[in-house]
Amino acid sequence: MEAPEPIILLVDDDPLCRRLYTGVLEENGYKPIVLSDGLEGVEFCRRKRPDLIVSDWVMKDLNGPEFLEHVRKNRDLLDVYFIMLTGRTGVERIVEVLDKGADDFISKPVDQRELLARVRTGLRVVRLQKELKEANREQAKLLVERERALNALAQELAQASEYVQSLLPHPLQGEIHTDWQYIPCAQLGGDALGYHWIDPDHFAIYLLDVSGHGVGAALLSVSVIDTLRLRTLPNTDFLDPVSVLNSLNMTFSMSEHDDQFFTIWYGVYEKSTGNLVYGGGGHPPAILVRGNTGATPSSLDLTSDGRIVGAFSDTVFRSHSCRIEPGDSLYVYSDGVLDSVLVGGKAVCLREFQDFLMQQEPLRKNNTERILCKIRENQGSEFFEDDYSMLQVVFSR
Repeated sequence: MEAPEPIILLVDDDPLCRRLYTGVLEENGYKPIVLSDGLEGVEFCRRKRPDLIVSDWVMKDLNGPEFLEHVRKNRDLLDVYFIMLTGRTGVERIVEVLDKGADDFISKPVDQRELLARVRTGLRVVRLQKELKEANREQAKLLVERERALNALAQELAQASEYVQSLLPHPLQGEIHTDWQYIPCAQLGGDALGYHWIDPDHFAIYLLDVSGHGVGAALLSVSVIDTLRLRTLPNTDFLDPVSVLNSLNMTFSMSEHDDQFFTIWYGVYEKSTGNLVYGGGGHPPAILVRGNTGATPSSLDLTSDGRIVGAFSDTVFRSHSCRIEPGDSLYVYSDGVLDSVLVGGKAVCLREFQDFLMQQEPLRKNNTERILCKIRENQGSEFFEDDYSMLQVVFSR
């Protein structure tokens, strides 16, 4: 689309000068509007916005500076390029012309080549200003559209986050007491946790950590949790961690899930015998804090020694077991928890982490909030660089 022809307004009360200026402009393809005094110029500007004005300084009725003042008072005319013609020369007159709001000046008598060059320069400035304004309008429009898109995305992410939170189990009280903290480092994280009674005698406990963050990681973690909670893995004995881990490894192959994998700790507690059988892949070991050892607590690390789930089809998973005593407290957590525990400004090792858990006296129900507060106090921040998930299960059969 061609740009519209520029509107040039030429104001001078001298007929000879008007003919001279008009001639040189028309010879070069311009079609100026020619008026004889400033009053006519003001009236024209009320009706139509010129792109460039060439005005003489000395005119009867309304002179050039007065005409310029009218132009600059009109907000719609602030960007009009104004060239003042003056018969007086010298620095003071030039400064006076520019201070009054003129963009340029030409000393009289006017050289035709100079007039043409100054007009062309002014029109180039006007064109660039228009292009800049148009670019700014487009940018503002894009920013508004982007803001709308971001707001819509934020609402969708908030709804997705609420959905993920709704899948996390309600705390239990009674013979088995549960407590947990789930804090994604972004609006959607890759951690998830759960527990449920498989039958009246067997209680499943699990926590997983999907690689990455955001929508993709959250979708995979939700899929895995739903699969475990609803027990939809085919040909799987959910009482046997090895069977569960093998099925998860085949079902959630990273080649079919956007190269995403996950770590997991999975255990099954048998109430009648007090036996806990467990296993996992690539996940930090759970910590069992003994509750019947008197004043000095002790702990065991329940290692999951399999490889990450979904990455290798030939991974061999193994199960382990331990005896649970009344009052024992099991902590299952993601590596975001372990990385957040600082001693002297440095991350702790597993043994130091066990000591840290045992130091959080009293070790009893609802301890995860106290642990969270202590970790935040030690690191001096409310925020975590990775998803933070910790599950506490207290056995009191």
